[in-house]
Amino acid sequence: MKHRKVETHPLIEELVSQLKGPEDFRTLQDMLLKRGIESLLRAEMNEHLGYPTGDKP
Repeated sequence: MKHRKVETHPLIEELVSQLKGPEDFRTLQDMLLKRGIESLLRAEMNEHLGYPTGDKP
């Protein structure tokens, strides 16, 4: 089985380097999930409205 090179992002590397244990990982995971869902919902609302939130129609 070939191993493929995994590219990483500097911000991810910075976050991972600050993890002290499993609880830090779970906290980071929860924060990223929340942020991701909020971003998806914001994009969905912008698409639905036809313009970004806060802009005038």
